[in-house]
Amino acid sequence: MTIKYSGSNRKNQIINGNFDIWQRGNSFNSAGTIYTADRWEFSVGDITPTALQQLFTIGQTEVPGNPKYFIRVGKSATSVVSQFRQKIEDVTLLSNKQVTLTLWAEKAVTWVLDVFQNFGTGGSPSSQIQTEVQTAFEIVETTANWNKLKVTFNLPSVSGKTLGTNGNDFLLIRIIESTTSTTDTKIAQVQLEEGSVATDFEQRHVEQELALCERYYVSGIGQFQLLTLYNSTTNLVRGITVQFPVEMRTNPTVVAGVISNSSGPTTDAISSQSFRQTATANSATSSTPMVNYTADAEL
Repeated sequence: MTIKYSGSNRKNQIINGNFDIWQRGNSFNSAGTIYTADRWEFSVGDITPTALQQLFTIGQTEVPGNPKYFIRVGKSATSVVSQFRQKIEDVTLLSNKQVTLTLWAEKAVTWVLDVFQNFGTGGSPSSQIQTEVQTAFEIVETTANWNKLKVTFNLPSVSGKTLGTNGNDFLLIRIIESTTSTTDTKIAQVQLEEGSVATDFEQRHVEQELALCERYYVSGIGQFQLLTLYNSTTNLVRGITVQFPVEMRTNPTVVAGVISNSSGPTTDAISSQSFRQTATANSATSSTPMVNYTADAEL
């Protein structure tokens, strides 16, 4: 089951635009398109870059609002193009409206924007609409090492279009380097909002931002409990039901593994709210086993 969500109560439609949430880790080395900071996909062609969570110096004044983190991508010596992507749930969002995207980026790099309205899968959805292809950002503020960039564009109407039946339609934002380079790339404070005015970055509490991210991806750990004793005193069946912190976008793909003193596990009964898992303890006296898990409901 897919749970539809509306972002109409938020000014900034980008989730984790401040790069505060990094559930998958804080350092990535992989070619192709990969998730890094929550909700953010990154691609740099067919080389293997290093994508890193980076700390701003406390008290710095170049990027306003005292952000804690930015993302930096190191490319080694290969001249390639960096691309940052976010799929924003609900293709109808901001349709037929004027929209402004702003971000802070490393001063030495110039960027362009691609935008896609994708109508999802299942049934006979309309073909996606690509708009504002290779639209350049305007520099609206400059500091020693960073530029604040802005681009304003119009999103087409979706009137008369057909949504797919799988509930996975989205608006895709792609922030792309305008030319190949060997320069490390850095971005911070990404905001997408209605209108032609670039307002101050929306500062949401980190707990609210985490909850928005957990709709699409969750990582956690749980503890098994004794369910049944069978065959002998050395074979115990233990089980766990994990309740997700928030209701996820759809039934996620769950990957779980027992950490201590058990064999298995078997994962089932997956819903957008929880999953169940059972495993066999290897001894009657073993400590209660733990399980770590990830649940992925990305678009």
